[in-house]
Amino acid sequence: AESCGVGLWVAPRLSSPEMAALIRGARAVVSMAHGEPFGLTPVEAISVGTPALMVDEGGFRDTVIDGVNGRLLPRDDLGAWHSALEQAADSGTRTAWAESGRARIAEMDLSPDAHCHRLESVLDCL
Repeated sequence: AESCGVGLWVAPRLSSPEMAALIRGARAVVSMAHGEPFGLTPVEAISVGTPALMVDEGGFRDTVIDGVNGRLLPRDDLGAWHSALEQAADSGTRTAWAESGRARIAEMDLSPDAHCHRLESVLDCL
């Protein structure tokens, strides 16, 4: 990272509130993960109002609607990633994506409370 002029910081173990604050303060949450089966990363970003810029593959397609609540981008198109980062810096875009993203989370019933209820149901069956 340093040889490319990119700052890199490896986070220590963070509490949930610390992690939420870190994500909330970012320009965007970016992921080029291979084979992501669901895509919880964009849900975490969207839930605190941070743009989700994800590779257009796998489970990210379940939660991100390109241009509506974040971006789904081709893995090898660096220009598209750069443009998306610029979009993510625009306050109007951030607000629109956050509102649409929270609506998507609600539509998919992905709130923390809903997750807890589903886990309780599974554990009750054991």
